[in-house]
Amino acid sequence: NIGLVHVGAGLGALLFATFPLMTMTIATTAGHERFDAALTAGVLLSIFGVALALGVRPPNLSGQQLAVGAACVLAAALCGAVCSVLYRPLLQRHAMLPLGALAMAAAVLVLAPAAWAEGLGDRARLLSAAQWAVMVAVGLSSGVAYGVWLWVLKRTAPTKATAFLALSPVTAMLIGSLALGEPVGWGLLAGVVCILVGLALTARRQVSREGAVI
Repeated sequence: NIGLVHVGAGLGALLFATFPLMTMTIATTAGHERFDAALTAGVLLSIFGVALALGVRPPNLSGQQLAVGAACVLAAALCGAVCSVLYRPLLQRHAMLPLGALAMAAAVLVLAPAAWAEGLGDRARLLSAAQWAVMVAVGLSSGVAYGVWLWVLKRTAPTKATAFLALSPVTAMLIGSLALGEPVGWGLLAGVVCILVGLALTARRQVSREGAVI
């Protein structure tokens, strides 16, 4: 969130799309996966597809803004990549939902003090019933998505799982087009094709019981 304040949504989404590349690097270095040229090509093609779809151009930002924003977004992606790699062995030994609930509780412990310092109590009282309904819906859907994410990580290699995150910004744009009438350009269509081809290269890799990509 801090990063998006500085670099904007498009560039932020592109930077965050390096998530699977970081995951692959960490998993390969740690010995959980083996290097694979097709897998690497699929990940890189997906990132390129995100850039095409979002129409990301060189940002008109000061050097400090770009540095701070990029560092924060990349740090967030790195945290996610490390968690994705470390989650898999835990998910092999422990029940999925209790583990996820403990992880979310830890996140609340980190966020709650900062949120309270920014006036959480006062802001909560100003929300309308409709706004509360939206927040509850977001929370419930996030919980379902997190559960599905853990289910996937338990059953496949981290790089394969995280590669599909490239669909997130593209899906948002497609929904915006269908629901809000936002225009669809050739960049979006070309980006979708690149992402789908990249995911096809990624998904066709088989995973051994130990989680190594083969």
